Amino acid sequence: MATTQIADAKQKMSAIRSSLAREVDAIRSSPNYTDAGRRQELAKTLIAHRKQAAELRDSTTVDNDSTRAALMKKLFGIPADADAGSTLAYRDAVDRAAQLRGPEKLEGALKRATAMGDTLLARAVAARAHELGIREVAEEYAETTGLSDDYDDLNAVPSSRLASIALFGLPAPQEVCGFLGGVSDSSLQRIADGEDGGANQSSDAAMQMLRPL
Repeated sequence: MATTQIADAKQKMSAIRSSLAREVDAIRSSPNYTDAGRRQELAKTLIAHRKQAAELRDSTTVDNDSTRAALMKKLFGIPADADAGSTLAYRDAVDRAAQLRGPEKLEGALKRATAMGDTLLARAVAARAHELGIREVAEEYAETTGLSDDYDDLNAVPSSRLASIALFGLPAPQEVCGFLGGVSDSSLQRIADGEDGGANQSSDAAMQMLRPL
């Protein structure tokens, strides 16, 4: 997925979430529903918005590996204009950064590299921080180098089912949720059809937490 596609998907999902929030607020504040009727309407609007999100997810062309590689190279790789000396210096910086562990050591190394103007070492340290999942250090590097949007896009590329949930998932109104805070499509449809009396849906909710939408 190209960087622009990630941004486009995020923007469209933001619009879908905003639309859902507006409709949920309108249904909750309306005096025209009984509690059961309100629950039905909330289920219907969530179903409709889940459908929109699913269509967006399915229409988004995903080439996660190549996109992730391109962003990693832009953020943390050898600069495109690097000469032979810079390439050797960067490889040395990567070897040095590989010895670092823990946020304090990485943050300290990044600050020293930045203060000395050693951009290659700073890049290598940020790459190591990202590799270890110490995002605050990598984010600091991205911010100081004007690459925050690229780093956000890197983290938005779905690399697992949970990442797909984060990008394309929607919050469910608590009125339709089970005890575990989620609701499956099948349970949601039963509520919308008026066939569910509000029974415990904890098992359905557990299943839904494992699904992208």
